[in-house]
Amino acid sequence: MSRGTSNWFWVRWSLRDLRAHWVAVVAISVVIAIGTGVYAGLSSTSTWRRLSNDASFATTNVHDLRVTTAPGVFVDEGSLLALVDGIPSADDVSLMTERLVVDNQLEARPGNGDEPVLVTARLVGGVLGPDGVDRVWLRDGSVPDPGTGDAVLEAKFADFHDLPDTGTLLVAGDRAVPYTGRGVGPEEFFVTGPDGTVIGEADLATVYLHLSDAQALAGRPGVVNDVVVTVDPDADTDHIAGELRAAASEVADAGLVVTDVDDVEAHRELYEDIENDQQCFTAVAVLVLVAAALAAFNLVSRIVEAQRREIGIGMALGASRRELGIRPLMVGVQIAAIGVVVGIGIGMLVARAMQG
Repeated sequence: MSRGTSNWFWVRWSLRDLRAHWVAVVAISVVIAIGTGVYAGLSSTSTWRRLSNDASFATTNVHDLRVTTAPGVFVDEGSLLALVDGIPSADDVSLMTERLVVDNQLEARPGNGDEPVLVTARLVGGVLGPDGVDRVWLRDGSVPDPGTGDAVLEAKFADFHDLPDTGTLLVAGDRAVPYTGRGVGPEEFFVTGPDGTVIGEADLATVYLHLSDAQALAGRPGVVNDVVVTVDPDADTDHIAGELRAAASEVADAGLVVTDVDDVEAHRELYEDIENDQQCFTAVAVLVLVAAALAAFNLVSRIVEAQRREIGIGMALGASRRELGIRPLMVGVQIAAIGVVVGIGIGMLVARAMQG
């Protein structure tokens, strides 16, 4: 060897080493790919989860503000809309929907022939369609027409109990409620059961109806108990909330309470879980990455150790330390190139596995 050794010579020698040690090179590359792929896949979950939550809540037009009556108190339909229309910043309100939300009991028959299930039900009467606030995202079936008495059943409850896409439910009083599809509203993205259970989709059935149908089913015609509001993007939500609280305080007999989107349990839990879960995922990812680095170091050391005799001969022939160091470096380049390609694939697989 000489200082004028061509680059092509080193490439040929590197390929020779690759043929001689290809099993070790591939093994080290896979180890590194697992470490970097798992780290990339787990450490990026917070980004795509936040983007996914943003898109989901935007799709269902989740409310910015909500005015709710005291439990068991109902007001005439249109009165809550008038209250919102009467605040000074009413022009900054982009959309509002009055609703009737009442608890009930429900019996459903699973599609697999199991015994009927009897659970707490929540009837949500509002606007089923693209023009409402807190609208329902329809996953299966179709949206019923107003006045038919048909409903949309919450999808996670239906999945848990293996209920069909369409069917008939029985609510308190043996009243049959046909449902034409399965879907989910923004407040049910994360379901808390009636007894406080964290994952309560098995024990709480949310039934979405048009407002008039919910009023008829609940036996409360012409009344509502909340209004959900969205405001213009450039409006001051806190200022509008203050105006609504001032207006609500003048309707003492209704016990009106004004809340914002941060008070929606599903919204709060889903976003808080991102940071909490990310800390756990990052810890696991770092452990995997460190383990992969140690394993790769051990395997690379074995390759270099196997070349001790050739390194000694090179030193005897007068090769410089720089020239002797090129071969291990070239092996490192091969490992890095293969590891990057395989690592990208592993990272995508991990991210896809975490999607659910």
